[in-house]
Amino acid sequence: MNLIKKTAVILSLAFTFGAVSTPVLAEEVAVTETIAQLEKALVEVNKSDFNNALVLLKAAKNSSGNITSSNEAKLKQANNSLLQGLTQVKKGEVKSANSELTKAIAEFKAL
Repeated sequence: MNLIKKTAVILSLAFTFGAVSTPVLAEEVAVTETIAQLEKALVEVNKSDFNNALVLLKAAKNSSGNITSSNEAKLKQANNSLLQGLTQVKKGEVKSANSELTKAIAEFKAL
């Protein structure tokens, strides 16, 4: 009888952890994807290739929409830095775009 109870408890815990880990994994993928796109955009900005940087930043903006962080303030701050970087890229400002994108990368890594 004890064996049956232990097995039932172990199986219920396994199902619980499996159900919880899937959304966490999806969020980690979205964060990693956003960071990768921001880093690629930063390289393009440094080469003054603003068209490719805009495409990458729009993709990063879309993937950041899939992130649901427990710390909404940090997520909002990271998204604001991304948007500021996007604005600076549209203006053609290499130095300020570089600064904002570097800041956004650091903020997304902190999530």
